[in-house]
Amino acid sequence: MRRTNRSSNFSLRVDHNDAISDESIRGELPWLRLPLSGAPPYHSDDLTAAQRSDLERHKEECLRTSRQLSVAACRVDLPREDVDLAAVRLGWKRFFLSHFAFFYNFALIGYCYRTICETLHNSDPQGLATWLDRTCVLWRSAGAFMLYGIDFSPTEKIYKIHIRSSMPEGLSGTWMREYEYLNQQKRLLRGIFMDEKGGHCSLPTDANLMLRQAEKVYHLQHSKVMQACVPEMVSLLQDYELAHGSLATAEDQYRIYDDWFHVSRSPGIDRFQYLQKAYALFSEVSTDILTSTSLQQETLSFLEQGIGVMVEIMDEQTLRNA
Repeated sequence: MRRTNRSSNFSLRVDHNDAISDESIRGELPWLRLPLSGAPPYHSDDLTAAQRSDLERHKEECLRTSRQLSVAACRVDLPREDVDLAAVRLGWKRFFLSHFAFFYNFALIGYCYRTICETLHNSDPQGLATWLDRTCVLWRSAGAFMLYGIDFSPTEKIYKIHIRSSMPEGLSGTWMREYEYLNQQKRLLRGIFMDEKGGHCSLPTDANLMLRQAEKVYHLQHSKVMQACVPEMVSLLQDYELAHGSLATAEDQYRIYDDWFHVSRSPGIDRFQYLQKAYALFSEVSTDILTSTSLQQETLSFLEQGIGVMVEIMDEQTLRNA
């Protein structure tokens, strides 16, 4: 059996060795190294000339492939009833790659909320408009990545029999450190503009409406994923809590989530490492989609726009440590 170590190569070989189990397939998937905090690790330290050149090359390849998504000519429908090894491998690959993308997408949404707070504090209407727009684009792309993660067929059968059945008990997306970072920044923003009675957020009306509508798009896309994979709409966490009572998210849960999704954490991830792997990941996702997809045109546009905005944010040299 081929073994894959914790590398930044996001490609997964597809073959027809029927003896390979789901655990073996998951074991072949790559690992991702991310900050312990869940926040993007932007530092003030300078990159070397060689590092800048390397990142520029990866960035241009990332943008070149992602810009083809909304006009992708290589599109096929995927409905099928048979489940062979190639279909199962594709399911695992896309499910993992989409979740890898969430780590970056949610971290950068959190960074956007943090920067919105700063623009409001500094009375910077132009900056506010820019960061509001970026936040909305990233909420929509987060949902689009979720749809990409189930772009395999037969969706429900592969997800339930092969992927969900391999998950730890009670596994939940709320156990993602980047999602918690996002919510921390969101709470800070709402806290700044909460009225004295504590009942309503007084964030400027247009800004509040934009953010709520964009997040609603994400939740609608999430609902579509649940309907396709788990029509009864009961999550593993809900299953667990029905049997054992409520489960508060703690460090143990964060570690379980990271380990299952092949994420290693370190407080010392530098900006070069973070960007290099992000660009490689987005290139891999775009290339995979261009190979075959059943995603709708709107979803592909959301992905293209989201990758473009994430690259735009990550490429800026003036970002503060989040």
